[in-house]
Amino acid sequence: MRTISATILSFIASTALAQTPVLVKDINPGSFSGIYTTSNAAVADNTLYFSAVDSLHGEELWKTDGTEAGTVLAKDINPDTASCQPKFYAVYNGQVYFTAKKAGLGTELWRTDEIEGAILAGGDICPGLCSGAVYSSSVGLFAEYNGNLIFQLNRELWKSDGTPSGTTLLKDINPGTSAYGYPFGFVEFQGKLYFSADSANTGTEMWITDGTDSGTHLFKDINPDVWGNSVSGQPAVGTDAFYFWAKNNTSNGAELWKSDGTPQGTVQLKDIRAGIDGGQPSYFGYIPMSNSVWLGDKLLFSADDGDIGPELWITDGTEAGTQILFDIRTGVSGSNIQFLTAVNGKAYFRAGSSSGQELWVSDGTVAGTHLIKDINPGTAGSINPYVAVNYAVYEDKIYFTANDGTTGAELWVTDGTEVGTKLVFDLNPGAEASTPTNCQVMGDFLYFFATTQANGTELWKLSLKTSPTSTLENQLAIKVYPTLSTEGIFYFNSNGENTEFLDVQVFDALGRLVQITSQSPDQALQLSSLPTGAYFIRIATTDGKFTTQKVIIGR
Repeated sequence: MRTISATILSFIASTALAQTPVLVKDINPGSFSGIYTTSNAAVADNTLYFSAVDSLHGEELWKTDGTEAGTVLAKDINPDTASCQPKFYAVYNGQVYFTAKKAGLGTELWRTDEIEGAILAGGDICPGLCSGAVYSSSVGLFAEYNGNLIFQLNRELWKSDGTPSGTTLLKDINPGTSAYGYPFGFVEFQGKLYFSADSANTGTEMWITDGTDSGTHLFKDINPDVWGNSVSGQPAVGTDAFYFWAKNNTSNGAELWKSDGTPQGTVQLKDIRAGIDGGQPSYFGYIPMSNSVWLGDKLLFSADDGDIGPELWITDGTEAGTQILFDIRTGVSGSNIQFLTAVNGKAYFRAGSSSGQELWVSDGTVAGTHLIKDINPGTAGSINPYVAVNYAVYEDKIYFTANDGTTGAELWVTDGTEVGTKLVFDLNPGAEASTPTNCQVMGDFLYFFATTQANGTELWKLSLKTSPTSTLENQLAIKVYPTLSTEGIFYFNSNGENTEFLDVQVFDALGRLVQITSQSPDQALQLSSLPTGAYFIRIATTDGKFTTQKVIIGR
């Protein structure tokens, strides 16, 4: 019999400690996918809304309460097999605001509704076949402010109280039938809402609003050149100031600016890279200042000084205190940082180094900035640099998608330590990837889209009540016997455990999932169809207890 290597045993052990994802519903039964690669999801009022397709409808609005019976079509906006292609943008007053396309109506802004499933948020803003809600970006287009939702609609500034009659134009920033303000990058600071917009006289500059027409006006013309545009991306808001990239003339690139909320207190903080290129980093497009993390009163962000490429910088709000923190990838290519979030005083982010794109952590010091774990050893990296990092945070742990080079792109978890960074579950066994996306926490469950050979891409959920770093208190007392069977038939000894139902997973010696059953502990476990060899049996109950035991089929 073959010897099971330490690597395989380690894989089996890590898999055994993981929770087991559950298919919420096979929306498009069989291997046909119910979820498209463009599908997205959002949580509002204990309901997960997402876009999906079944055999009768195109891509439409669906919702779930986490149960199979409660996973239903919310609204067939574009009837029959046509698709409305919903794109989610904001959650306000317990409702999701999204764009959707309908024949004869174009693409307009909709919101979810308990009775109708979904309704037009403000009516047919651009009557007829034209569209009133077409966005070139999904970042910073909506903000909740003073009890209203402020947003870009029909390429101008609108507000809503959540009712169709209360959804109105707030300000026509760039008047005229063929001129538009394109407001974006909304952030609230000290009671006012700041954003960027394009007007006929100043180009794209920073504006301010108090939620009224008269209180909405140009904040500062940073780039006074004719047709000069200054602001690039959404600011990062701190306690005493907000920070953003801006250019003060057409000969300079975007540099780091800060504002205390007054025009005179809005100044360039530091000229990181003199000249037309500027210090704003560019990889897969220009990176906004919203790609940053606050650690106390210091801001970690990505910047490019022209010598070492886009790297990790830090600022305390002073010119002298704005400096590079860590050169992660030596040379001029830079580390192409994408921030995830801050948890317990530490910033987590994706960065490229000699190890490829991996997960890093920083406490704001050089000594405290390091690679958490080289998940995929070598230069390949474990995190796809060409897509946004998909993650969710639950009880100080971050769930994210990574590829260790063996299991394909699967769901991983980290507590910020190397030992606490591990595979949650190999949902699509072997080298095939399940590629979890759109991770959303609702209650004590993580919901995500994932692909398996049996079901295609569908909606899955993972119980988060039991941590992947479970202790022995979660061990199940049930035992499997005999440990050697020539027929491949095994039985359960409950040892006093009171359970009516068991989830049983069988892994071969290479760590591949070969069988899944749900059964009573009084039933025999039938493995007679499996070939001779060693197997690992993982038994779990609905209350989060589990055990993993080795058995042998010998003929």
